[in-house]
Amino acid sequence: MTRSFFIAAALLLGLQARADFKAQMPTQIEFQALDQAMLSSVAQPMATHGLFTVGDSADYSMNMASFINGTAHMFVRNQVSQGFWVETDVDMGMMGKQKVEALYGNNGKLLQLLVNGQKQTPPDPSQEKIVDMHKATVTVPNFKGQKTTFNCEYLKIHDSSQNSDTEIWVDRAVPVAGMVQQIAQSQFGPVTMQLTNDARGN
Repeated sequence: MTRSFFIAAALLLGLQARADFKAQMPTQIEFQALDQAMLSSVAQPMATHGLFTVGDSADYSMNMASFINGTAHMFVRNQVSQGFWVETDVDMGMMGKQKVEALYGNNGKLLQLLVNGQKQTPPDPSQEKIVDMHKATVTVPNFKGQKTTFNCEYLKIHDSSQNSDTEIWVDRAVPVAGMVQQIAQSQFGPVTMQLTNDARGN
């Protein structure tokens, strides 16, 4: 049986802290499914500039190829001397569940990545390039129970190792990763994630 997707956050080196996106581009890490399917990175978590807060969380609906539905719960679990642990729990129904744990250093560098307790090696970030970036709005159908429109930054990221593109809509006000919506490609078809809830930690 094909193992379900996993998802984790990627680096943000100043992206969320700046007033615009004209400065140096952040490093973007893309994660892949353990079998051949792939779910790209969500927008990049705010591991720098003190923007990670333990207890911050964001919830997403997931839809793969228009017929497989699931959910993802992302949260900043705890702070350690090296940085912050960010956990993402993915439930894809009949395709199963995945638990992703990512340790980000205080400088935003990804130090460790575990999927279902097993150590993983992230793909080479040099294979990814931001090919489009502009201001945009996006509407999600069920944010805290109602249709909601967000003012975002739109990013299109090309992964040369997979020859695929990922589209991400980012709002800095959204906790953990800033992601409102993401559309990535898998061997089964598009995978769409949309924000359904968020909460701030203490």
